[in-house]
Amino acid sequence: MEELELYDNQITKIENLAKLQKLRVLDLSFNNIRKVENLEELANLEIMYLLSNRIKVIENLENKPKVKEIELGSNKIEKIENLRDFPSLQTLVLAKNKIAVIENLAPICHLRVLNLTCNTISKIQGLESLVYLEELYLAENYIEKIENLDKNNKLLILDLSYNKIAKMENLEHMTVLEDLWVSLGVIGKQNRQLRKTGLLETNAQFEDCVF
Repeated sequence: MEELELYDNQITKIENLAKLQKLRVLDLSFNNIRKVENLEELANLEIMYLLSNRIKVIENLENKPKVKEIELGSNKIEKIENLRDFPSLQTLVLAKNKIAVIENLAPICHLRVLNLTCNTISKIQGLESLVYLEELYLAENYIEKIENLDKNNKLLILDLSYNKIAKMENLEHMTVLEDLWVSLGVIGKQNRQLRKTGLLETNAQFEDCVF
């Protein structure tokens, strides 16, 4: 068996998977799992879906050299940690958690997509090692300033919508950026969602939408 989907059940514990050593895709989303565990023998895993559970800690993910995608959105995770030994990891989804600080990402320097939408992040930081990053999603946080993205000049998509950003700045080096979402004046009565498509070096206009 190479793919196992146990999506939307009442599973409370990850167990009895040790014999599935050829497993490439594991989907345990929309269950009641509280802990990542008992995955040690699954060295051939490439994709892990653990969305919408009750997981609080990123842990017990060692010996996963082939993993390309990890999705842990809609859990109760408070800290980015224990992401070592993932030389193939390209996509990490931690949206809708309780993460306050962007940190501990240096070991996964080949990451292409990072989704931290809807957390409690107040500052853009800790992304210096992600020089291959192409898509960064930080919408619905508490970010006030666009900063510390100097090393991320391969970004194609940057989503900063629904934050507290008051000024467009520090984007001049992103010459390949194709899509940019930024909400200006999000605290006021009229929230304007600004979206730009096209290279930053062009004079293309933002699209203004009222929400």
